[in-house]
Amino acid sequence: AVLGELDLTESAGKPKHIEVLELQSILPELDNAAMEEPDEVSRLSEHNIDDLFSSAAVRHLFDDLHGRIMKGGKDIWRKIARKSITYYSPKRVFAYVDVQKQGLRFTVFTGGKKINGVEPIDYERGGEKWGRFMVKKRSDFSQTLRTLKASHERILAAINRGEKTGWFAEREQ
Repeated sequence: AVLGELDLTESAGKPKHIEVLELQSILPELDNAAMEEPDEVSRLSEHNIDDLFSSAAVRHLFDDLHGRIMKGGKDIWRKIARKSITYYSPKRVFAYVDVQKQGLRFTVFTGGKKINGVEPIDYERGGEKWGRFMVKKRSDFSQTLRTLKASHERILAAINRGEKTGWFAEREQ
């Protein structure tokens, strides 16, 4: 058989101890844990959410808010990282949560456009399409949920348009 420019026939002098595998047949068997729904993850994260919280009050705030965020749709999932929590759709992260002493700092995708209550990021260091806001009390939940919904919708629309959405992505002119 010929694979690209590489001749893999026995007569090509291929060592007998090397097994040639067709990647197309192997790929379906590989894990893709980052894209699995949280209830179906095949392996547990190496990070523990409890390690992120030093304040019981902020933990209760997060737990209450998290339940409301997850009611926003079946295509919103959470992942625990070493220093933060992310919310993502099947394709991309649209919100990062940094646990702080006084509350939760969200960094959300804005697409470079204003979202009520979200402060733009310092553009000299990236983040042109991202913004931040704080959640310190339950009375912030209503605005937070509207903001997260807008962020989620914006990142899905940007993906559909083929736009770059990462930290260093620049706004389209």
